[in-house]
Amino acid sequence: MGRLLLVRHGETAWNSLGRYQGHTDVPLSDTGRAQAARLRDRLAGQRIDLVFASDLSRAAETARLLVGHSDLQIEYRSDLREIAYGQWEGRTHAEVLASHPEHLKQWGDNPWAYFPPDGESFSAFSERIRAFLDDVVLPRREANILVVAHGGPVRVMLCHLLGMEPNPWRLWIEPASLSIVDLNPASTVLGLLNETCHLSEADEAREGTP
Repeated sequence: MGRLLLVRHGETAWNSLGRYQGHTDVPLSDTGRAQAARLRDRLAGQRIDLVFASDLSRAAETARLLVGHSDLQIEYRSDLREIAYGQWEGRTHAEVLASHPEHLKQWGDNPWAYFPPDGESFSAFSERIRAFLDDVVLPRREANILVVAHGGPVRVMLCHLLGMEPNPWRLWIEPASLSIVDLNPASTVLGLLNETCHLSEADEAREGTP
């Protein structure tokens, strides 16, 4: 039996400002790098056979920090990118709401039918994530696989694996969080969802230091 370890990249400056990132190549912030280091400690002792990461720098750097000085090779993949938000990228929810409230309402009501101008449809996004699972992950059910991506891909992978209709609003995934799915021969079992204890424990320890 193998195991799929799903990680969302560490925080970026745009995350902290609430800006849509999508395909825009925003790097990790110093906070995001510190989060990745804490997650690396959390993963210590986990057997990892294969590592795949989005080719966008915030996920790619997170993966490199997690792998550290081990011999693991990272395969960077464009199909693990976040959904493309088109003209919304670089803008906050409040900015889009102020200029085009009807667009946000349509997207919120039916993401399958509506997508941001020049962006990617949710159906196309969902299918490219499903193809990654079908072509890369599921044929290797005996391996322990680390995937470092973005909130959207992690949510959609979890939905597909658990037999749920993919929906952008169904699950929330925090930066530098860990989710684990056990890949049994005939089924998949969710073992951990959106764990961030490694971050809060480190924060508490730092706050308690004179």
